[in-house]
Amino acid sequence: MIDVRGVHHLGLTVGDLATASAFYASAGYQPADRISLTGPDGAVGNGLDAASLEIAFLIGPTPTLELVEFDPPAPRRVSATDPGFGSVPIGRPGAGQDPDGRPVTFGTAERGLFLTSAAPERTVRLLDALGFDRDGDGAVTGHGVHVDVVGVAAPGRTPANAPGRVHLCCEVADMQKACDELAAAGFDLVSAPRVSGHLSWVFVAHPEGPGVELLEIGTP
Repeated sequence: MIDVRGVHHLGLTVGDLATASAFYASAGYQPADRISLTGPDGAVGNGLDAASLEIAFLIGPTPTLELVEFDPPAPRRVSATDPGFGSVPIGRPGAGQDPDGRPVTFGTAERGLFLTSAAPERTVRLLDALGFDRDGDGAVTGHGVHVDVVGVAAPGRTPANAPGRVHLCCEVADMQKACDELAAAGFDLVSAPRVSGHLSWVFVAHPEGPGVELLEIGTP
C-alpha cells in the first residue's frame, strides 16, 4: 500500500491570482508561501507545452489551498459539466461561488468536497490506491477528507491551465515507491517527478477526472 501521510492541499486553477487570493482572504484564509515557476518543470509537470505559473498557498479554515495562475491560461473555463471541476469546503459560510465559478460549500474537511469525473469508477479506484476507503456509491473517505466523485458525460481532457479546475494533492513518504505502486495498479504519470530543492512532485495521468498530485517533502 502507498504510504500517504495525508492530503497536503486542494489545488485551484485560477484566472487571476490577486482576485482569487482576496476572495479566500475574505473567507478567513491567510497567505503562506508564494512560488513562481518560470522554467520548463511547471509546464512539463502539468502536461503542457509551455507555461509559467504563479502559485500562492493559503492556510485555514480548511483545507490548505494552492491557487495557481497559468500564463497562458486555457481559453475556456471549466464548468460543472466538465471533468476536473469541484467544490471548495471552507468550513464557514461563504459567498456561494469563488471568482472562477467553483461552489464554495459550508462544510468541514470531512464533508463538502465534490470532484467531477467522466470515469468516476476509475477516479475512485485511483483514490483507493492512495489509501481512501469507499464510502457509498461514488464516494471515498480517507486522510481526514470525504470526497464525492460526481460523474459527468463530457468526454475529453481538462487541461491543468483551465480556470475552475481542481486537483487533490497527497503527501507521500516515498515518491519512487508511490509511483511504482501506481504503475502496478495501472496508472501512468504525466511526467517524471519534478524536483525542486527538498520537494518532489508529480501528477497522475488522469485526464478523465480531477487532477491528482503526489508530493514528497524531504529534509531541507
